[in-house]
Amino acid sequence: MTSNDIMLAKEAAARTLKSHTDWKTTAGILRQAFSSDDKPVNLTGRARREWLECLTNKYREEDKKWLKKRASCFSRKSENVLLNAQERPHL
Repeated sequence: MTSNDIMLAKEAAARTLKSHTDWKTTAGILRQAFSSDDKPVNLTGRARREWLECLTNKYREEDKKWLKKRASCFSRKSENVLLNAQERPHL
């Protein structure tokens, strides 16, 4: 994730982006932030919306993978705790 991606996510989180006009306004704000005097950047609201959807989908996929790893780790730990508890003598 680049700094531009983070700026897009922050802008989207700060506003309720439902209509074409909302995305167009956000693209204008980001256009000013990303452009320099010698290198203008042209952004559209549709491109920003689609890019944010791609970023969100990628994050969700990575999050699912991470959760699966952690779930198997936690289940193994709980199994070990149960086994250790069964091996202990009862007082």
